[in-house]
Amino acid sequence: MMEGKCPRCDFPVLEEDKYCGGCGFRVAERENYQAKTQVEMQLSDIRINLGKVYLKKGDYAKAAESFEKVLEEDPENTEARALLNSIRSKISEM
Repeated sequence: MMEGKCPRCDFPVLEEDKYCGGCGFRVAERENYQAKTQVEMQLSDIRINLGKVYLKKGDYAKAAESFEKVLEEDPENTEARALLNSIRSKISEM
């Protein structure tokens, strides 16, 4: 009987639990949920880094495209939003 924690609220859950007793989150597939989240985080990090490379090269259009893709998946990503806003400021100053 292995015990873990709910990925949403950290409430203790047993291996055989299908739902979290704290928040009702479906924990039966929590390993898939965590793996997917890690892949998505890695993809957004890659896109942000790619956008930074384009910025250094002066390719503002491609940099903006990279940051916009991040924001499509994660509208709350403050780093991508700040970088996109800095591009827009640079373009308006030209």
